[in-house]
Amino acid sequence: MEGNPPQSGGGFHLMPAAPLPVDEKDRLSALSKLEILDTAPDERFDRLTRLARTLFQVPIALISLVDSDRQWFKSCYGLADSETEREASFCAYAVLNREPLVVKDATEDARFSDNRLVVGAPFIRFYAGMPLYESGGQPIGTLCVIDTVPREFVESDLQALRDLTAMAENELTHFEFELAVRAREAAEAREAAILAAVGDGLVTIDHSGAILSLNPAAQAMFGYGADELTGQDVRVILSDEHRTEIQAVFVNSSRPSAESVTREAVARHQSGGEFPIDLTITAFRSDQGLVLIGAVRDATARKRAEAETAAALAAQQVANDELARLSRQKSEFVSIVSHEFRTALTGIRAFSEMMRDQDLSADEVKDFAGDINADALRLNRMINDILDLEKMESGNLVLRPEEVDLDATVDLLVARAQVAQATHRLVFKPGGLGAVRLDEDRLIQVVSNLLSNAIKYSPEGGQVSVRTWVDNGCAHLAIADQGVGIPKAELERVFDRYARIDADSTRNVSGTGLGLPIVRQIAQLHGGQAWAESKVGAGSTFHLLLPLGGP
Repeated sequence: MEGNPPQSGGGFHLMPAAPLPVDEKDRLSALSKLEILDTAPDERFDRLTRLARTLFQVPIALISLVDSDRQWFKSCYGLADSETEREASFCAYAVLNREPLVVKDATEDARFSDNRLVVGAPFIRFYAGMPLYESGGQPIGTLCVIDTVPREFVESDLQALRDLTAMAENELTHFEFELAVRAREAAEAREAAILAAVGDGLVTIDHSGAILSLNPAAQAMFGYGADELTGQDVRVILSDEHRTEIQAVFVNSSRPSAESVTREAVARHQSGGEFPIDLTITAFRSDQGLVLIGAVRDATARKRAEAETAAALAAQQVANDELARLSRQKSEFVSIVSHEFRTALTGIRAFSEMMRDQDLSADEVKDFAGDINADALRLNRMINDILDLEKMESGNLVLRPEEVDLDATVDLLVARAQVAQATHRLVFKPGGLGAVRLDEDRLIQVVSNLLSNAIKYSPEGGQVSVRTWVDNGCAHLAIADQGVGIPKAELERVFDRYARIDADSTRNVSGTGLGLPIVRQIAQLHGGQAWAESKVGAGSTFHLLLPLGGP
C-alpha cells in the first residue's frame, strides 16, 4: 500500500502496529529463504493482480510480502511505490489468521481509522486480503484488493479471493522450485569446475597390464605414493568383480586400430574401500612400445546425484499419483453429492407439485408431506456433514464434553435404527460402561454414521452387531456387519475424505463418502481412535476407542 511518510505538521499519525505472529521468527526465516524480496517484476504474479483488479473492479491490487519492518510488493497495480513501512500495513493484520481480512470501511475500524494511508493518500476505505502461504505453511504475505470507497464483500467474493490466492501460491511454489533448480545447477557447475581444476587421474599401463606410472590426481584417488604401484598389475586397483572385464578391455584397446574405450567400474583404494569410477582407456605407441593410458574419474558424486535424481523423480511421481488420486476422489465426490442433491430436490419438487395440482385426501397429503420432510432431512444431513468436516479439519469445531451414559445412548440409537428400518436385525450387547465424559451430540453423530454404514453395506436380512466394553482405560465400541467386506489395502483409505470403495457390490450404495472421515475426526478430537477390521466376503467391524476421562 502506497504513500510517502507524512510531513511534519501533517495532522495525523500511525495507529498502533499489528501484533506479531507467534511464530514470527520462523515466518521471517521462511520468507528470507525464498530469496524473493526485491526481485524484478514477474509476469506470472502480475497477471494475477491484473485479474484481481478486473474481477473486483478496484483501483488497487497487490501481492504483498510482509518483512520485519516493511511490506514489499512483488506485484503492484494502482500504486507507485514498491513498499511501505510495516506499521502502516493492513497486510500485517491479514497474516495473523488463516481467513481473509475484510475491512469494509477503514474509517469505522478502530485498527485503521487514524492510519496515514486512510487519512492521507491513497485514502484507503476498503481492504480485502487473503494470507499467502509458502510451501512450508508459513504466511509470508497476502494477495489483497483495495478501494477508495467503502464496499461490501459477499461470500462469492471471498471464494474468488481464495481462488486467486491459491493460484498465487501455486506460482510461488514454481518460484521455489526454480530457485532450487538454479541452486542445484550452480552446485553442479562448481563441482565441474573443481573437477576440471584438479584433473582426472591418469594411469599408464603397458601391453601386459602392468602399471608404469600414476599422476598426482590418481595417487590421491587410490591412496598410493608415486612409486608404490609401479610394475604391479593394474587389477590391484580394481574390484574383483571387474578385473576380468577390464583385462578384456585392455586387450581390445591394445589393437592398433582400436579407439578409446569407456567403461564404468569399481576401483579399490589402498585402504581396501571401493568406489565407482568412469574409466577411459586409450592406446598409443611410444619409445617403450604400445602404452595404454587409463583416464580415471571418481564417479561417486555422479552416482550419488543419479541416485538422488532417481529418488526425487520417484518421490515426484508418488506425489503426482497422490494428487491424481485425490483429484479423482474429489471429482467423484462432487458427482455423488450432485446426484444426491438432485435426487432429493427432484423428490421434493414432484411431491410438492402433486400436492399443489392434485385433489388429494388428507392421508395422501400427510404421506407426501412426510416424503418431502424425509428428502429435506436428507439434504440437511449432507450439508451438515460437509460443514462439520470443514470445521474439524480447520480446527474450528468446539467440543462440549459432559458426563454421558454411553451404553444407554447407544442402546437408544440402536433401537431407533431398528424402528426406522425392517430389513436388518440390530443386536446390542452393552459392556456396563456407565458415565463417560464426551460430547453427546458428536457421540450420536458417530454411532449413527456407523450404524447407517453397517446397514447400507449389509445384505437384506443380515445382522448388525453392536458391543461396548472397557479397554485399558477407554470406552471401546465395535459395530460389525455382514457385508461384502473391505480389501486390506483399502482399510485405511475408507477414512479418507471423498473415498469410496470401487467394487461392483458397493457401486450402487448411496452416500457422500464423508461419514467415516467424520467418525475418525470426532474420535481424534476426543483423544481417541477409529479404525476398521475386515475380511473380503466376511463382513467388516468398525471400532471406536474413547478415553473414559474425556478429551
